[in-house]
Amino acid sequence: MIEVLNPFAAPDTSDAELEILLWDPHWFPDSYNDPLVALTPNGARIVTRFSTDRSRAAEADAIWVHPPTMRQLPPKSDDQPWVLCSMEADHNYPFQASLAADALFDITMTYHRGSDVPTPYANRAQYDGFARTRSRPHRADAIASFIASNPVPERDDYVTELMHFVPIAAFGACLRNRDFDEIVGTGLDRGQAAEMVIASYGFSLAFENCLADEYVTEKLYRPLAMGTIPVYWGAPDLDGLVPDRTSVIEVIDEEPEELANLLVERASDTEWLETTLDWPNRPAHPAFDRLLDVTDVDPRARLATKIAHGCDSSCRCGGRLDPVS
Repeated sequence: MIEVLNPFAAPDTSDAELEILLWDPHWFPDSYNDPLVALTPNGARIVTRFSTDRSRAAEADAIWVHPPTMRQLPPKSDDQPWVLCSMEADHNYPFQASLAADALFDITMTYHRGSDVPTPYANRAQYDGFARTRSRPHRADAIASFIASNPVPERDDYVTELMHFVPIAAFGACLRNRDFDEIVGTGLDRGQAAEMVIASYGFSLAFENCLADEYVTEKLYRPLAMGTIPVYWGAPDLDGLVPDRTSVIEVIDEEPEELANLLVERASDTEWLETTLDWPNRPAHPAFDRLLDVTDVDPRARLATKIAHGCDSSCRCGGRLDPVS
């Protein structure tokens, strides 16, 4: 059983033993169901076990619900908090941002920084602290890579037209014109292969599956961590969601031909490339550092702390962050 310190815990948090019922199947690693101990700075220990046994609904200290796979819910008790947990965009699952959800759930656990227990995609552990400086890759068969497996008509149409003006190396199921094996060889899992492919090109088309506030995924963070310049289509305001906004080319209202011309221009501008890729040596946005401080702490430990404390959304013991102005 791992122990995780939650520095955001309120000083009056007490020892507790919790059972959290995971009501729905989820897309997180199997380790998400492993027990843990949340520790607080004042020495409290919150022993937490996660169950998938629905017969335990009445006895569980809290019920965790995953809207993208949500099934019929049990009767709700006033003294049993329900947790809405999702890292999927509100745009794709509107219920999770609805008034009905607000009325039903006591604790939110989403990618939004204002959640009771924020769970954004950015974290130091997965992306080596966003601190690596790398020289620009040198593959010449395409100006940028593109990896997508879920069809999104607006995104796919844009990339298809972009391909008319510049070569794009497309992997994954959408618009594929390259195979991972021909670039990185065999023997790697998909995640490792994707990272190596991204690192092999000067630019990466980091196009989300929708435009949604604060919804910034690995599509942007992987290229940053691999020393490649993301060409980003997604969340309209990246302040505090990336270490340095100048490290990203943001696609706002550019037509594909305009973007193609910009990429060709930037690819030949040595001074711009060196400055852009040097972002790890510049101070990060303070709000991004705060975001990483929160995601350094296992979200399950922050959730357990909040349940044990029995507080409302005004308490920040789950790591809730202020909006970035």
